[in-house]
Amino acid sequence: TVMDRRVVESPSVSVVPATAAAVTALVRSCSPRTLRRRFFLPVDPDPDRILVSHARYLLPGRGGPAAWVGLVGGQPAGLLTLALGAGHVAEVALLVADRFQGLGVARQMVSDVLRDPRWRGWTFHAVVQPQNATAMRLLRRQDIGAAAVVDRSPGEWRYAVTVPAPAL
Repeated sequence: TVMDRRVVESPSVSVVPATAAAVTALVRSCSPRTLRRRFFLPVDPDPDRILVSHARYLLPGRGGPAAWVGLVGGQPAGLLTLALGAGHVAEVALLVADRFQGLGVARQMVSDVLRDPRWRGWTFHAVVQPQNATAMRLLRRQDIGAAAVVDRSPGEWRYAVTVPAPAL
């Protein structure tokens, strides 16, 4: 007999600087549940309200984060933002559209963006809900730098990943 196997291929992800149009399309393609989990909200939000209320966390420029979109087949599949702070520290955040979750989009975006030599010596913080096993697994398995839990509070854990500085 032939056994039926489910094969999941990782899509080819092109990581490019984010635009307002790409971020809007991505947020609108996410389920309210995904948006609630990403923004630590108590209720499922309307995507268009998220675009207004969280624009400063999503859109690059004018005090907003550095941001990249992961494209799969030309469609926005994920968003990686870096809120740059003082002293080579930044907050990293990810959002992946529902239909692309579990396919390696976030992993590819983290690798492509954070392997850029300009981030050597930087420490990236990520705040994760303890029940978000996928995000915690991504942080533990990434190979950019060692991940460490630096703070735990009810409902969120803060991780730090430091990209090694270049050897002198």
